[in-house]
Amino acid sequence: DDWKLLRGCLLLNIGTVSIAIFLHTLRFKKILPPRLTFSLYLAQIYATIAGIPYARHLFTAHPKLCAVCFAGLLCNMTRSRKIHAAWCFVTMCLLSYKE
Repeated sequence: DDWKLLRGCLLLNIGTVSIAIFLHTLRFKKILPPRLTFSLYLAQIYATIAGIPYARHLFTAHPKLCAVCFAGLLCNMTRSRKIHAAWCFVTMCLLSYKE
């Protein structure tokens, strides 16, 4: 049952990129107005995010992994190449570490 939820979120994420490219093409060819294409794109993004609360029990079961992902998100938001390089090195060390 959990795999169905995760696969659904994955398909929606993959679909977001494909639909975004398709909507931009329709907008540039002036087939659809810009506001409609932007609204459809936002609906697709929110549909992807809507499944996350249902997977909360999966995230709470792995707090260390969630902390690593959140720290990586924060490091990427700084837009500093030094911080990003340091985070890549730390992540490589964490992934190669075996108990």
